[in-house]
Amino acid sequence: MNLPQLKVKDLQQIDTARFTRFIQNQMAAMPHLNNPKQLAIALASKYIKLKDQPKLTQSVILGKEVRSSDQNKVVQLPTLIQNNYIYFLGTGNNHQVVQRVLSKRNEWISTNNKNDSFINFRWQQTQKGYQYDRLLPGNKSKSILNHFEFHSEISQKSNLFRNLSQYCEVYPNLNRKINQIF
Repeated sequence: MNLPQLKVKDLQQIDTARFTRFIQNQMAAMPHLNNPKQLAIALASKYIKLKDQPKLTQSVILGKEVRSSDQNKVVQLPTLIQNNYIYFLGTGNNHQVVQRVLSKRNEWISTNNKNDSFINFRWQQTQKGYQYDRLLPGNKSKSILNHFEFHSEISQKSNLFRNLSQYCEVYPNLNRKINQIF
Protein backbone atom coordinates (compact mmCIF):
# COMPACT_ATOMS: atom_id res chain seq x y z
CA MET A 1 0.00 0.00 0.00
CA ASN A 2 1.40 3.40 -0.94
CA LEU A 3 1.21 5.99 1.80
CA PRO A 4 0.87 9.68 0.96
CA GLN A 5 4.04 11.74 0.85
CA LEU A 6 4.11 14.99 2.81
CA LYS A 7 6.79 17.53 3.58
CA VAL A 8 7.44 18.14 7.26
CA LYS A 9 6.77 21.88 6.89
CA ASP A 10 3.19 21.04 5.85
CA LEU A 11 2.37 19.37 9.18
CA GLN A 12 -0.19 21.08 11.36
CA GLN A 13 -1.30 20.51 14.93
CA ILE A 14 -4.83 19.45 15.84
CA ASP A 15 -6.55 18.08 18.91
CA THR A 16 -7.79 14.50 19.09
CA ALA A 17 -11.50 15.31 19.43
CA ARG A 18 -11.41 17.56 16.37
CA PHE A 19 -9.61 14.91 14.33
CA THR A 20 -12.10 12.23 15.37
CA ARG A 21 -15.07 14.41 14.42
CA PHE A 22 -13.41 15.16 11.09
CA ILE A 23 -12.86 11.46 10.34
CA GLN A 24 -16.45 10.58 11.29
CA ASN A 25 -17.84 13.35 9.06
CA GLN A 26 -15.63 12.28 6.17
CA MET A 27 -16.67 8.64 6.59
CA ALA A 28 -20.30 9.69 6.23
CA ALA A 29 -19.48 11.78 3.15
CA MET A 30 -17.33 9.11 1.48
CA PRO A 31 -19.25 5.81 1.71
CA HIS A 32 -16.97 4.10 -0.83
CA LEU A 33 -14.21 4.21 1.81
CA ASN A 34 -15.95 2.04 4.39
CA ASN A 35 -12.71 1.06 6.12
CA PRO A 36 -11.61 3.79 8.57
CA LYS A 37 -7.93 3.05 7.97
CA GLN A 38 -8.32 3.47 4.21
CA LEU A 39 -10.13 6.74 4.85
CA ALA A 40 -7.36 7.98 7.14
CA ILE A 41 -4.75 7.25 4.49
CA ALA A 42 -6.85 9.10 1.91
CA LEU A 43 -7.11 12.14 4.19
CA ALA A 44 -3.61 12.03 5.67
CA SER A 45 -2.46 15.25 4.08
CA LYS A 46 -5.28 17.25 5.68
CA TYR A 47 -4.93 16.51 9.40
CA ILE A 48 -1.67 15.63 11.07
CA LYS A 49 -0.48 15.78 14.65
CA LEU A 50 3.06 16.55 15.73
CA LYS A 51 5.13 14.22 17.87
CA ASP A 52 4.94 16.21 21.13
CA GLN A 53 1.16 15.75 21.30
CA PRO A 54 -0.59 12.76 22.95
CA LYS A 55 -2.99 10.22 21.37
CA LEU A 56 -2.35 10.24 17.60
CA THR A 57 1.30 11.16 17.88
CA GLN A 58 3.18 7.93 17.19
CA SER A 59 0.77 6.97 14.44
CA VAL A 60 1.48 10.14 12.49
CA ILE A 61 5.23 10.74 12.47
CA LEU A 62 7.31 7.88 11.18
CA GLY A 63 10.99 7.63 11.91
CA LYS A 64 13.15 10.06 13.91
CA GLU A 65 12.13 13.31 15.56
CA VAL A 66 11.13 16.19 13.32
CA ARG A 67 13.59 19.09 13.51
CA SER A 68 13.45 22.52 11.96
CA SER A 69 16.46 21.59 9.80
CA ASP A 70 14.34 18.88 8.18
CA GLN A 71 11.99 21.32 6.44
CA ASN A 72 12.43 19.77 3.00
CA LYS A 73 12.59 16.18 4.18
CA VAL A 74 9.74 14.03 2.88
CA VAL A 75 8.24 11.62 5.40
CA GLN A 76 5.82 8.77 4.84
CA LEU A 77 2.69 8.94 6.93
CA PRO A 78 1.48 5.66 8.39
CA THR A 79 -2.19 5.10 9.06
CA LEU A 80 -3.53 7.92 11.18
CA ILE A 81 -5.82 5.69 13.19
CA GLN A 82 -3.13 3.27 14.31
CA ASN A 83 -3.48 4.30 17.97
CA ASN A 84 -7.27 4.25 17.84
CA TYR A 85 -9.60 1.28 18.02
CA ILE A 86 -12.21 0.18 15.51
CA TYR A 87 -15.49 -1.43 16.52
CA PHE A 88 -18.40 -3.07 14.71
CA LEU A 89 -21.90 -3.20 16.19
CA GLY A 90 -24.46 -5.61 14.82
CA THR A 91 -28.15 -5.01 15.41
CA GLY A 92 -29.86 -6.42 18.48
CA ASN A 93 -28.28 -7.64 21.70
CA ASN A 94 -28.75 -4.16 23.24
CA HIS A 95 -26.37 -2.58 20.75
CA GLN A 96 -27.73 0.94 21.39
CA VAL A 97 -26.20 0.95 24.88
CA VAL A 98 -22.82 -0.12 23.54
CA GLN A 99 -23.06 2.51 20.77
CA ARG A 100 -23.84 5.25 23.31
CA VAL A 101 -20.85 4.31 25.47
CA LEU A 102 -18.33 3.96 22.63
CA SER A 103 -19.47 7.14 20.85
CA LYS A 104 -18.33 9.14 23.90
CA ARG A 105 -14.79 7.80 23.63
CA ASN A 106 -12.55 9.60 21.14
CA GLU A 107 -10.21 6.66 20.58
CA TRP A 108 -13.02 4.39 19.30
CA ILE A 109 -14.18 4.61 15.68
CA SER A 110 -17.19 2.77 14.28
CA THR A 111 -17.19 0.83 11.01
CA ASN A 112 -20.03 -0.68 9.01
CA ASN A 113 -17.77 -3.20 7.31
CA LYS A 114 -18.25 -6.37 9.36
CA ASN A 115 -15.56 -8.17 7.34
CA ASP A 116 -12.84 -5.66 8.21
CA SER A 117 -9.80 -7.50 9.57
CA PHE A 118 -8.78 -4.48 11.68
CA ILE A 119 -11.84 -4.57 13.97
CA ASN A 120 -10.77 -4.50 17.62
CA PHE A 121 -14.21 -4.94 19.20
CA ARG A 122 -17.17 -6.76 17.66
CA TRP A 123 -20.66 -6.74 19.22
CA GLN A 124 -23.19 -8.89 17.40
CA GLN A 125 -25.67 -11.66 17.94
CA THR A 126 -24.17 -15.10 17.46
CA GLN A 127 -27.18 -16.54 15.67
CA LYS A 128 -25.93 -14.59 12.66
CA GLY A 129 -22.66 -16.42 13.11
CA TYR A 130 -19.07 -15.43 13.58
CA GLN A 131 -16.02 -17.04 12.06
CA TYR A 132 -13.93 -17.76 15.14
CA ASP A 133 -11.05 -18.92 12.97
CA ARG A 134 -10.39 -15.22 12.26
CA LEU A 135 -9.10 -14.92 15.83
CA LEU A 136 -5.73 -16.46 15.11
CA PRO A 137 -2.87 -15.96 17.58
CA GLY A 138 -0.64 -14.67 14.77
CA ASN A 139 -3.06 -11.86 13.92
CA LYS A 140 -1.41 -8.51 14.63
CA SER A 141 -4.60 -6.64 15.51
CA LYS A 142 -6.27 -7.47 18.81
CA SER A 143 -9.94 -8.44 18.66
CA ILE A 144 -12.56 -8.77 21.38
CA LEU A 145 -15.95 -10.46 21.02
CA ASN A 146 -18.97 -10.43 23.29
CA HIS A 147 -19.30 -14.24 23.03
CA PHE A 148 -17.01 -17.21 23.10
CA GLU A 149 -16.99 -20.21 20.81
CA PHE A 150 -19.50 -22.98 21.61
CA HIS A 151 -21.21 -20.76 24.19
CA SER A 152 -24.57 -22.36 23.32
CA GLU A 153 -23.50 -25.38 25.38
CA ILE A 154 -24.12 -23.38 28.55
CA SER A 155 -26.28 -20.45 27.39
CA GLN A 156 -29.21 -22.57 26.12
CA LYS A 157 -31.23 -24.26 28.86
CA SER A 158 -31.61 -27.60 27.07
CA ASN A 159 -27.87 -27.84 26.38
CA LEU A 160 -27.01 -26.74 29.91
CA PHE A 161 -29.30 -29.43 31.35
CA ARG A 162 -27.81 -32.10 29.08
CA ASN A 163 -24.23 -31.11 29.95
CA LEU A 164 -24.89 -30.99 33.69
CA SER A 165 -26.64 -34.38 33.54
CA GLN A 166 -23.67 -35.92 31.76
CA TYR A 167 -21.30 -34.30 34.25
CA CYS A 168 -23.27 -35.73 37.18
CA GLU A 169 -23.07 -39.21 35.63
CA VAL A 170 -19.29 -38.95 35.40
CA TYR A 171 -18.95 -37.45 38.90
CA PRO A 172 -21.72 -39.08 41.04
CA ASN A 173 -20.45 -37.56 44.32
CA LEU A 174 -20.99 -34.04 43.07
CA ASN A 175 -23.59 -33.32 45.78
CA ARG A 176 -20.91 -33.47 48.45
CA LYS A 177 -19.10 -30.50 46.93
CA ILE A 178 -21.96 -28.45 45.44
CA ASN A 179 -25.28 -27.65 47.12
CA GLN A 180 -28.44 -28.56 45.25
CA ILE A 181 -30.39 -25.62 43.88
CA PHE A 182 -34.06 -25.96 42.97
